[in-house]
Amino acid sequence: MGLAYFDGRRPLDPAWRNGDAIWALSPPDELSDAVAHVERLERDGELQDFIARHDAKRSKTGQFTLLVVRKPD
Repeated sequence: MGLAYFDGRRPLDPAWRNGDAIWALSPPDELSDAVAHVERLERDGELQDFIARHDAKRSKTGQFTLLVVRKPD
């Protein structure tokens, strides 16, 4: 996702959310709660700090991508 990963407004874009399984597969009530939380953080000027705080652990623990591929029968 590159720099888009750090753009706190991305979760507000349905097209962006549909490209990420965490968002695309979220139950509707949880998704609306998450979007409302992002909107609230942005409105209160806390969105970038929230991202930085929650991303801080990644530099110590790392990050991975899991890809599952199945050969057709």
